[in-house]
Amino acid sequence: MKRKRIIIIAVECTIIFFILVCYYFIFWGNLWGTESRSTGISDRSKIEKDNSDHAYEGNRAESEISPNIEADIKITKNVVNIKQKLVLKEAVDAIHLYIPSCNTSKTAIKNVLSEKGFKNIITADNNLRVDFEGKQDRIYLEYEIILDSKPEPLTYSKDFILLTNFLITPAVYKDGSPVFLYKSSFGDPYIYDINSYSIKVKTDKDLSIYAPGKKEEEIIDDDKIAVFQAENLRDFPVVIFKSADVKVEKYGETNIYYINSYKAREYVGQALEFGINNIGPYPYKDFFVVKVPLSQKGMELSNMILLSEDNFNDTEILKRVAYHEVFHQWFYGIIGTDQLNEPFFDEGLVNYLSLMLSNNEMSKYYNQRLFQLHLKDYNSKEQYYNLAYNESAVYFRTLHKKLGDDFFKLLQKIYEEKKFSIIYFNEFLEYTKDFLGGN
Repeated sequence: MKRKRIIIIAVECTIIFFILVCYYFIFWGNLWGTESRSTGISDRSKIEKDNSDHAYEGNRAESEISPNIEADIKITKNVVNIKQKLVLKEAVDAIHLYIPSCNTSKTAIKNVLSEKGFKNIITADNNLRVDFEGKQDRIYLEYEIILDSKPEPLTYSKDFILLTNFLITPAVYKDGSPVFLYKSSFGDPYIYDINSYSIKVKTDKDLSIYAPGKKEEEIIDDDKIAVFQAENLRDFPVVIFKSADVKVEKYGETNIYYINSYKAREYVGQALEFGINNIGPYPYKDFFVVKVPLSQKGMELSNMILLSEDNFNDTEILKRVAYHEVFHQWFYGIIGTDQLNEPFFDEGLVNYLSLMLSNNEMSKYYNQRLFQLHLKDYNSKEQYYNLAYNESAVYFRTLHKKLGDDFFKLLQKIYEEKKFSIIYFNEFLEYTKDFLGGN
């Protein structure tokens, strides 16, 4: 009898083990195709399988790129659920990640998984650190973002949804140490390396989805599913509209999508022409110009700019803001900068170019203090705009006067040598020395 009981228990354990293994592979393998070990963190909850989540998976667009950020995004009203896979450049013992959505929206990390498990997982503000049990080159995440209805670049309304600075990304390392994100009520508290993306967005079939990259779209029952493949981007923005006036025009090899924004067409074209002629080619096939209600005048994103509705009431403001945001496609997008610790760099440079192109006057002096202030050091939004935008623009005008025509040769050299990477201000100063005789 004792032996028979042992056999029965062994058989029962084997059956239970087999069921658990099958459930595990069916649930996680559909998206990630790998064996993983799960360790939850704060706010962890049980994940229930939606049998329709991956119905489109077999039709994923083929791509020549190997994405290091892959995400399935499901949007239900103001709730965004994301399953994400990150492939790292090399196998590591630990990784720092950014959670940029924490800056403006309630974000809950539901699950973190890896192939070998973890020693430790730490979250702090907009940052996540994971210590692995052994070296590995990929990590899997599941998280939820609750969108507010405030006029911000990450928002929800009955007419549109803006998803910007929302995907978890690998941290930028400078001199061997991670650059940490922190919260700020103004400015752009983000920094990204260049990434390649494979993104699936699932939402209501009556909505239109716009994002960078090659797009394939399909309607299944009541859902619209769009798959995007994109490479050499810093961030991946998605805008979704219930109804929009969209006009598409060709500029060179680039398709420009004017979404409720056709009035800005002339200024967008002028800025693109100026940037291409004086800095370097625009290397992407698509560019989106989107008019939405925003608390700020505009926002730069990879392959996309957002323009506040208020700009369209004043031609001069619309011109200057459109110039400014388009020039960010070069200094932020193609050539990255540290917007957390050197916010004056890209903002001052593109502001100078926009003021120059629109023939706006500038003051004659700038405060040297602007070079020392990190974004978190500014006392107010007014001080930030005065120093990081206006007085920094005067610095670049002063530099332009010293260099003459070599100013644009400087920008062109930086474009050729630093595109798809990050330039810090100390590096910029080294470039200027080559044109100033070492001074």
